[in-house]
Formats: sequence, structure tokens, C-alpha cells
Amino acid sequence: MRNVGAPTRLGIDFGGTKIALGVVAEDGTVLQTWRLPTRIGDAAPAGLEGLLAAVQEVGDAYPSLAGIGVGICCQVDPATGQIDGADATIPGWQSLDLAGRLAAATGLSVVMDNDANAAALGEGWVGAAQGLHDYIVLTIGTGVGGGIVANGRLLTGAWGGAAELGHMPLDPNGPVCYCGSRGCLEQLIAGPALERTASRLGVSGAAELFDWAGTDEAALRMVMQAGQWLAISTVLLVNIFQPQAVLYGGGVMHSAAPFWLPLVRSAVDSATFPTNRRVRLLEAAPASAAGIVGAAALVGRNVT
Repeated sequence: MRNVGAPTRLGIDFGGTKIALGVVAEDGTVLQTWRLPTRIGDAAPAGLEGLLAAVQEVGDAYPSLAGIGVGICCQVDPATGQIDGADATIPGWQSLDLAGRLAAATGLSVVMDNDANAAALGEGWVGAAQGLHDYIVLTIGTGVGGGIVANGRLLTGAWGGAAELGHMPLDPNGPVCYCGSRGCLEQLIAGPALERTASRLGVSGAAELFDWAGTDEAALRMVMQAGQWLAISTVLLVNIFQPQAVLYGGGVMHSAAPFWLPLVRSAVDSATFPTNRRVRLLEAAPASAAGIVGAAALVGRNVT
């Protein structure tokens, strides 16, 4: 039986297709979850009202909530806590004061940040980065996000947009990215990119592509070609930041890890400075809970 009187936090994992809410205990245990579709464009205001209603329902069930953390799939201005108006990831939400409306509806403090930044905090709180003070988290799913913790502090940059690791331009002849560049890491290894690759083999989706790669030479070649881009990006990050660990999470990595992590390890061991080869390459927390826990970690800014 859950103890609704014990201190808890509400973590909101706000993605491009769904919004997941979870009540999280002080030890990082997820006590209960809810899920809503993300409504964008003209439907965004109605989506906000639906989210506010859900949050009030959670507050009624858990009167001990100490605060709300929102990890959202876009850049957030650290000075205002609002969605960067230049971000088109979730159209219709830029003009909505999400953090302010949540605070007004609940009377609780609300902290909002990029979802990959939140994931990095969650890994340091209760995940694979516990006890570490220098680490990088790469989340690979529909897109590629990143979070960097240096000297025990989250690296946010001057305007809140640091660690957009998915937008490292690696292939000048690669696909055009919505950021305006070409051949960004996201366009080479994220879910949609892998789906395009899979379609050339008549395979339906990234997960099936990795299944085929176990027995089909053409599928394996395509999978490993994508993995090479991850290896190159990891070498760059390790040589620039010299982290204790790089953690890989997100829906794609669940299938990709057996193929990609040995490839990345080999690249790091051969193409980084010798001192940097101490870096650990780890799988992050399971994607089903990582976003919620990471968002909850924003409350109090748990790092290390």
C-alpha cells in the first residue's frame, strides 16, 4: 500500500507524442504513473487544460507533493523557465506559460528544463551515474538528446541550450536537419533515420531492423554504419569533456546496445587520448521510467 503522506515529487516527461506523469518518492521509486497524448498546434491550449486537470487529480491523491519537475523535449530559457519561442518541436506550446500555469493551479514550485538535461540529473540521482561528478547522457529515440554534468553541475550554457548533442553535424552530405544543418547525429541514428534505412530492406521499423541484423548481412551492415556515427560522436565528446562515463538511453538503445556499444568501445580505445580511455560506456536507466524520474530530479536539482 502506498504511503500518500510521505514526501513525494511529481515528474512530468513531456514528449512530442505523449506526456507521462509519475509520482516519485524521495528514493527515486516511481509510485504511480499517468499518460496523456501531446496535443500540438491549434489543440495545444486544450492539451494544457487536460494536463492541468490531470495534475490537480494527482495532487488530490498525493497531498504530500513537494514540487513538480517538467522535462520537456525542447530548449528552455533558464532565466524565465519558459519554452524557447524559437523551438518548433511542439508547435502551439511556445506561447503557453506551462510552468507558470502549473504553479498557479497547484501552489507548488515548478522547475522545467530540457528532457535530456533532466535525464542526466536522474541518472546521477538514482541511475547508472550515481556517485559520478563528470558524465554525459545521450538519449536516442525519436530524436537524439544530450545532458552533460561537469564537476557535479549540469551544463546549461549561456541561454539554456547547451548539450544539443543530436545536432553535431557529422556528415556534410547527409540529410537536411530541421536545425538548418546537414548530417546531424540525430538525422543519422535516431528512430526516423533508422526507419528510413529499414524501409530500404522492406523492414517495418527500427526494432525489426535490429532483429534482422542478427541474421541478415545487409541489415547488419546498415546497423553498424549507423553505429559508426555514434562512435565518432562519442570520441569527440570524450576527448572534449573527459567524462568518467557516457550513458546511452532512449528507446532505440534498447535494441541497439548489443550492436553499438562494442563498436563505440573499440573506437574510444583506439581514437582517444590514453587517459580518456578510462571512460565507462553504460546503458542508462530503462526508458519507461527514466523520463519521469529525471523530471522529478529537477526538484531540488539532484546531481551527485
